[in-house]
Amino acid sequence: MRLGIDIDDVVANFVPSFLRYHNKKRGLSIKYKDIKTYDVNEYSGISKDDLWEDIKEFYQTKEFHNLPPVKGIELLSKNKHDIYFVTARLDSTEQSTINWLDRHNLIQDDNRLFMNVKNKGQFCKMLNLDVLIDDNIKNLNTCEENGIIPVVFDRPWNQSCDFPRKYRW
Repeated sequence: MRLGIDIDDVVANFVPSFLRYHNKKRGLSIKYKDIKTYDVNEYSGISKDDLWEDIKEFYQTKEFHNLPPVKGIELLSKNKHDIYFVTARLDSTEQSTINWLDRHNLIQDDNRLFMNVKNKGQFCKMLNLDVLIDDNIKNLNTCEENGIIPVVFDRPWNQSCDFPRKYRW
């Protein structure tokens, strides 16, 4: 089976670390468990553009380069499926993403990394993937539209969907 796997909040715990940074920078107290939609800017009272600026700044921090892994990801290195990492992360984070995946033994000869993917459904179809595991409902909807099996990695912001749900690795 050919698996597409998102990175942030599927194998790397991005949102908790970003929230600490974002809360400190903006003087906020947003809690991880309280985020019920994918758009964090709805909770911070800033525009999407300002949120993206904060994310780009966070990409330059030590905290980003040392994101904690999602518990159990070491099982991926024992997986017999073809794994393709499909992420919306910006191209500017490619080397740090490769380094992170390598530190956690997730890059192997047959694995692939694709950065800055805008429409994951079309992209997964182009790669002839069977499944995408992601935390973003919009990405999973595009997969379903393109004949890719969507699997949602359980997070507070994706409770409103009925896709098959993965709770842990």
